[in-house]
Amino acid sequence: MQDKTWNMNLVGVLPNEVEVLEDNGKNTIFLNKQNSIQFYIKVISEKPYNYPDSLPYVTCFTDELEPWGFRDDVLATEQERLDRVRSFLHDNLLIFKLRHKVRDFKEYYVASDIHLMAKLPSFNSQLKLFTIPIFSEASNKITNEEFLTRLQHRKYVGTNEQISKEEFDTPTFILWEDEGGEMTVLGEFDNHTYAHGGFRFLPIDVIRHIPFKEKWQDESYKHRQVMFVPENIIYGDIDVSLQNGDPFDIAEEPADTKSEAEQQESSMKKELDREASFMKDFIEVTRDEGLFYHEKDLYNFHTAVKTGSLVILAGMSGTGKSKLVQAYAKTLGLGNQYSLIPVRPSWTDDSDLIGYADTLNMVYRPGDSGLVNTLIKAENEPDKLFLICFDEMNLARVEHYFSQFLSVLEMDEGKRVLRLYNDELTNRFYNGSQYKPTLTIGDNVVFVGTVNIDESTHHFSDKVLDRANLISLSVLPFNYLFDIEEKKRNDKRDPVSKDIYNSFKNQQRPLALTEREVDFLWAIHEEIQIAKQSMGIGPRIIRQIDRYLKNLPIQGSLSRKEAFDLQLVQRIWTKLRGPEELLSELVGEYRLDDKQLENSKLLEIVSDFPDLSDFTVTKRVMLEKAKELRLNGYTI
Repeated sequence: MQDKTWNMNLVGVLPNEVEVLEDNGKNTIFLNKQNSIQFYIKVISEKPYNYPDSLPYVTCFTDELEPWGFRDDVLATEQERLDRVRSFLHDNLLIFKLRHKVRDFKEYYVASDIHLMAKLPSFNSQLKLFTIPIFSEASNKITNEEFLTRLQHRKYVGTNEQISKEEFDTPTFILWEDEGGEMTVLGEFDNHTYAHGGFRFLPIDVIRHIPFKEKWQDESYKHRQVMFVPENIIYGDIDVSLQNGDPFDIAEEPADTKSEAEQQESSMKKELDREASFMKDFIEVTRDEGLFYHEKDLYNFHTAVKTGSLVILAGMSGTGKSKLVQAYAKTLGLGNQYSLIPVRPSWTDDSDLIGYADTLNMVYRPGDSGLVNTLIKAENEPDKLFLICFDEMNLARVEHYFSQFLSVLEMDEGKRVLRLYNDELTNRFYNGSQYKPTLTIGDNVVFVGTVNIDESTHHFSDKVLDRANLISLSVLPFNYLFDIEEKKRNDKRDPVSKDIYNSFKNQQRPLALTEREVDFLWAIHEEIQIAKQSMGIGPRIIRQIDRYLKNLPIQGSLSRKEAFDLQLVQRIWTKLRGPEELLSELVGEYRLDDKQLENSKLLEIVSDFPDLSDFTVTKRVMLEKAKELRLNGYTI
């Protein structure tokens, strides 16, 4: 089971000492084995659908309270320390996000990202709060009229990052806040969907609305874009009042308002134009930097970067791989948000890259690479884009020093957590507040690697190849050098934000591969499995190929057929390695007399699907692999 964070906000209080003792035999506040204070929180707000029923309390560490002014005096007596926590929390509610962790085969539920809010005079020990999301012009960039029109016509009204997006967590009511702070309750809703455009709420019947009365607001707890409302107000006032509230007439959309399909088409065109402009700049920057690549290579690189967890540029030394990544970062205007990390041959495990816990001196020592500091900065600035390049990453064994990253990059976005050291050491480390035990790697961090393929480097295992697009850059004829005019411009570009970069992406989930393409890939998989059961094409590879193809820039010079051919080479053919006895029938035989390929099972399948692609690169790679088998007895 992987670590998980519920992104919605929950509200809790310090529970009664007696009930905690009865439930789990522990005190509400206690010293753990590391001499740091932990305490339990009782959740009093609405819980997500998949919240564990068997979880009455979650735990929290007092370092989460430090931003709110709490300091633990380790020189005081144990009872004094515990009493200080109890006194500090006595008059406060805790608003937090819940994290699920698995350590040493044990499960833990920990509160993080704590915010304190003073208890109102009406607070009582039986209080139960319900979550109502708030939408507004300021937060959702939409007018009241447009919001109501979209709501009535079952359209997407925008996002709210403090509530659950899960299918069974539909809020019964929502709030609209106008510029003057006046609020309106709307409902009731029993279903919703969530997509790129945010939430789409589906009502039980008609949508009714009533003012959110001042006396209700006085007894509720507002935190950013959420109102936590007591149960008695929900069912005693709002529910009853709304049944008698005014219904919205389903108003016709204004004549000059585009249909939803037209709006989506217009939005898509805008995003396509923006990406086309970016690629034009990228091509110009590469030439200004003295690089000259086929435009198809540049489109291939860009598409792989925006859709993959890791992109690796391969080729012989001196072809400008690192410089290409630098040019991409320059086009994005990243400046110090771009990091180049030279890999050292001496690296043997991930401590060489990210650092280690120095328990002798009780500090965390980050690696000299600077990677951890960059990731901390990226975590603290989630709206900014960061590009990290591992230069000559196969000078050391990637599976050793990059091991934890390989596991992290396999996870879905939002769940990528890099562990630096054990949680128990946080409060004992002098720099524990600077270097937290875990780092979340968001979708604002892009990883690229460069590799040289020669006798001084290590080859990749399938574990690496399964997670990477391995791109071999073409070397153009040398006479193109006469056409290159290097221009060392000092133009400073505005940085591209994460949201703008994400607008280049097609993040729709349905499979975009055609049935014909799927049949082809299945035929290839079955043939590879005959040669070796442990080889083949896994579902992850299929999803990654699909994501690449549906993100191919429409206005670019790389066609879908060419891209499909490249994906076979970059995601599948790279894994065809082994001795001649294993691969000769699969790859084919290389004829020395005319340097042609014959008796290739894979090329037989390729020839059965001429409508999918010319497979120019595939045929060339198959010929190279057959030649390696003939001359060396194996292919790598």
